Amino acid sequence: MAPANHFSYRTRRSVRANLFYFSLVLQRDKQAVRSIFEYVERKDLESAAEISKDSKDFLARTLTYG
Repeated sequence: MAPANHFSYRTRRSVRANLFYFSLVLQRDKQAVRSIFEYVERKDLESAAEISKDSKDFLARTLTYG
């Protein structure tokens, strides 16, 4: 029989998913994303791509990928 404090697989999976989401939130760089959009609006794609190279923000890297 499982101990009283045993968490189900579903609960552990939910906790892992929340920790993963929280780690993504901590890595966000909203200023970089804003800057990328500003450069793209001015049609300065090289500067927008340069900002994303150093960013740890997944959205910033995705916006300029390719």
